[in-house]
Amino acid sequence: MKYKVLLVDDEQIYLQYLQSMIEWEALGCRICGCAKNGQEAIRLVEEEAPDIVFMDINMSQMNGLEACEVLRERNSSARVIIMTAYNEFSFAHRAIKLNVFDYLLKPFDEEELTKALQNCMQEIEKERMREREQRENFFKSILDSDMSGEEWSLMELRMKSHRYVAVLFGKKKEVT
Repeated sequence: MKYKVLLVDDEQIYLQYLQSMIEWEALGCRICGCAKNGQEAIRLVEEEAPDIVFMDINMSQMNGLEACEVLRERNSSARVIIMTAYNEFSFAHRAIKLNVFDYLLKPFDEEELTKALQNCMQEIEKERMREREQRENFFKSILDSDMSGEEWSLMELRMKSHRYVAVLFGKKKEVT
């Protein structure tokens, strides 16, 4: 399965470097877009629904942490990996509070980038498995339900990205 990746950095040369730094396709990823600031990142997250966002902190118009805050408020399921050249505790502390997936200090190498990406993909896969199990259990409970008489039942399953509703009808059989 392919993972969609969004790259966000205000330096065009760094965006190009990130795109060529690793073999994204070989790792099961596709770059779905690049943004130069937090506002563009938010727009692309809403349009492209990436699984993973690599986001610089220090950008014009809206920095990476502000963009992370907006994404969290909008319940984005994208995992964010922060990239920064600033080794400041206040940035790391705020990133942790915003529940970013990882925090990479620039300059990082191919191995660090690949490891962060693979860890993130593993976490996404675990989440997808949990959701799949939830769906299966939900539909199994519907099939296993024992309705008798004139009954109907409304069952609902809400998950992070989907909502399932099932309505079951039964008809009473009259014995003569």
